[in-house]
Amino acid sequence: RNLPDRSVLYGTCDESLGRPFPAIADVVEHAELHNPGLLKRLEAAASTDALRQLIGTDDDLEPGRETSRTALLAALGALLSDVTGAHGPVLVIDQLQDAGSDTLEVLGRLIGPLAPAPVTVIGLTQGAGLEAGTPLATWLNTLSPVVGVVEVRLGPLDASATHELAVALGSPRDGSPQLHRQSGGNPMFVEHLVRDTE
Repeated sequence: RNLPDRSVLYGTCDESLGRPFPAIADVVEHAELHNPGLLKRLEAAASTDALRQLIGTDDDLEPGRETSRTALLAALGALLSDVTGAHGPVLVIDQLQDAGSDTLEVLGRLIGPLAPAPVTVIGLTQGAGLEAGTPLATWLNTLSPVVGVVEVRLGPLDASATHELAVALGSPRDGSPQLHRQSGGNPMFVEHLVRDTE
């Protein structure tokens, strides 16, 4: 949130929805939501049919037609260039361990040496997703050496940080020690437990 010259776009690799490239579709939806009319503006620069088909906003497109990776990358390049500040956008991709090979291939091209625009990807994953032999670990090992990959392991929140998060989520102050024990300091569990007590 504190990146003045950078657009931050979000996506999640929820392959259970059955749509192609789910994280990329989320990024496109997020960009359009925060930049109304973006896809219409891009029509002159690139064919946005691939993006419209990806997020299902154009009834005139052939149903079930495959999105060409080349068309998708060209349209994504135009979209990212349009929403980019001086340093390129940041894509935050959650559940990266669940990404399908198609999504990983598109992400790899977006951050590779021939990318249409400079892009930083922050991938959030469970530790097991990085174990040797997993699709994500294999994909990371195939990235060009010019692509910088940094692994940052995050530990659980301490009691004070759990309390601070709970207060920010609207929880009463008196349940913090129990909340920390129940959540194990996992921010996602803190949020669920706070929501369940409302």
